Amino acid sequence: VSTDETMLSQENLEGIERLLQQYREQQDNTLKGCMQTIAQGEALLQEMRSLEYSDTTGSLSALEASLEKLSKQKVELEELWSARKFRADLILRLRYFERDSMELSSQLEIWSEELQHADLSRDYQKAEQLIRMHNESVSDIQNATYEVLEQGQELLQLFESAGFISMADATHTAQARIEYLLNFLREREIDLEELSEAKRAKLEQAVQLCQFQNDANQVISWIRN
Repeated sequence: VSTDETMLSQENLEGIERLLQQYREQQDNTLKGCMQTIAQGEALLQEMRSLEYSDTTGSLSALEASLEKLSKQKVELEELWSARKFRADLILRLRYFERDSMELSSQLEIWSEELQHADLSRDYQKAEQLIRMHNESVSDIQNATYEVLEQGQELLQLFESAGFISMADATHTAQARIEYLLNFLREREIDLEELSEAKRAKLEQAVQLCQFQNDANQVISWIRN
């Protein structure tokens, strides 16, 4: 398992997917060979018993003991492969989370640039439309961020309850890596919330200004008439 752990910590997402496929193939081949051997032994044992084989040399007892040992080893092998796959699955999910976090980080950077520029309009309907578009954009940001944060939090709980320590790379544990990414994304989320509130305030002021201008024009029209 320690060798597996080293290999997993050194692999990227595609590499771990290949390792998992190798594990499945190796498991299938190993267990298939084990089951075939057990089936052959049981058939031989049945044949010897049906012939009322006289076990003067202890061959029958030896065969029964071998079959019992093989059956136990098969169970142990299944547990071993299950443990190997579980570890690999966890690291694979970590690599997916790392990828999704980096993609979200890039998207948050783009949104940050957009939030720092407010296109204001002196037309009331246009100004209201800009607020609606802003609110929809902020909702998209919040939903995307929530999904990745939730993914990371669930993954962190899985690693914490796994009962062993997995390495994300040569120097950082999986838990430390996830916590770092979660904290980073939360900080970026707070930054964007501040930028979105500042932009919303400007857009709302633009709507109020348009409303005031419309009201003022209406009053001026009444006075003239």
